[in-house]
Amino acid sequence: MRLRFRLSPRQLAFAAIALLSAIVPASAGSPELICLKSGDPASLNELAVACYSDQACAYVEQHKGEALRDYDETSVVAALGREKIEGIVTSSAPIMKKIKGYGYNCLPLP
Repeated sequence: MRLRFRLSPRQLAFAAIALLSAIVPASAGSPELICLKSGDPASLNELAVACYSDQACAYVEQHKGEALRDYDETSVVAALGREKIEGIVTSSAPIMKKIKGYGYNCLPLP
């Protein structure tokens, strides 16, 4: 028995919007937070930190960290969990919620 699913153009558009909203960063108006296990945003010396805005990446570089610009958001949570990278600057609530389970603390970007 073969099952076939047919979506109307409206249903397909809704599904595409739902998928994109899950992976696109939060709006530019949302404040960015820096999330680290150490909890000290001043201690970025040689840490690899994912960042998604010029301001966030400049902050990481200014504090001697390695700014990983536009790190793939679909894999960033796993990378943080496995400690392939040591931090993230983001405004994405879903990402912050997931990484708090790995011991990350998020503070507003100074």
